[in-house]
Amino acid sequence: MFVHGSGCHHAAWWQQVAALREEFTVPTVDLRGFGGSDSSMAESDGQDFPGDVVAVLDQEDVHDAMLVGQSIGSVAALRAGLARALKAVASGTTAVVDVLVSR
Repeated sequence: MFVHGSGCHHAAWWQQVAALREEFTVPTVDLRGFGGSDSSMAESDGQDFPGDVVAVLDQEDVHDAMLVGQSIGSVAALRAGLARALKAVASGTTAVVDVLVSR
């Protein structure tokens, strides 16, 4: 699953999806408040994103996945990966430090 960065939405990954979709199922997600997601919740912030990613995985009944995140999406991908014991990759961020320090 690809998780976009701040100021983007799921379509930011169009080239990666095109390159991988013949061999893999390649879901993307709009984080809360971005793209076509529901942003009507009164209080939400980046702390909600990992749980949102896990909720999408649960809703789609995904148990084995690679999570790839960019910018703020990498924090969500890493934290969701830790929560679900999945592989996760961070790109263009200090998310690794953030996740390791807060553990």
